Amino acid sequence: MDNVKAYYDVWQMMCCGDPFVVGDEVEWTGSLNKSCSTQEGQHIDFFVNTHYHSADGILKIRGKVERILFEYSDGSSTEIFTREDGKECRFTSHQKEKLLYKEICYADGYEELPEDYSGWGYLVTLSNVVLLRLE
Repeated sequence: MDNVKAYYDVWQMMCCGDPFVVGDEVEWTGSLNKSCSTQEGQHIDFFVNTHYHSADGILKIRGKVERILFEYSDGSSTEIFTREDGKECRFTSHQKEKLLYKEICYADGYEELPEDYSGWGYLVTLSNVVLLRLE
């Protein structure tokens, strides 16, 4: 496959994801998508899923990170809590009214945002993509 757009939820990155940067080779689990797009009409090819309960329909995707768009919005309800390892986490209600996008080079789940703004996910462009079955 050539370029693929993968969507990675911020909450999954905060919970158990590995930070990544433009230029990294990554390998993620998830599922293919046929019908979902961003509000701006960008098609999403693959949804990263680090919390699957069954391997049915779950694949591994491997590729090189070419671009990271951070998806966020304002006007959402956010609760802040601390994980066992001491990291601060935000739980946000899903009020994705007007989504905003910012190109970033590094994704770790803790992007700087103005007060009352909430991060939703990363739209990641991958190149040199290989799809693999879970073993």
